[in-house]
Amino acid sequence: MTVGSLHKENPALVYNLPGIGTGVMVAGSEQTAVVAMIDYSKAPYLSTVHIVNKSDNLSLRHMDFPDDTIIATVDSGIVYLTMINWGTSSMPVPENGNEGSCSSTTTAD
Repeated sequence: MTVGSLHKENPALVYNLPGIGTGVMVAGSEQTAVVAMIDYSKAPYLSTVHIVNKSDNLSLRHMDFPDDTIIATVDSGIVYLTMINWGTSSMPVPENGNEGSCSSTTTAD
């Protein structure tokens, strides 16, 4: 499914980031959106995931990924990102708009 097809199939997942582009919201909370920007022009579909403050729609932090297989959730103010064969990263979501730190754990298959 491409970002363009989401406009018709599920417009609630389409997320516009000013100055960056249109992406797909893969997870979120009241204050935070986890938005994937995916390059569908060539395989393996490189992606960038943005952690977005919903109140001002600004990207607080972003991470680049080698493909478009991304699993994300937000729990108790922490964003968890998981990629198949790459492990899990967690990022505290700042309540006051200041950048948080990022830690990652790599797991073997």
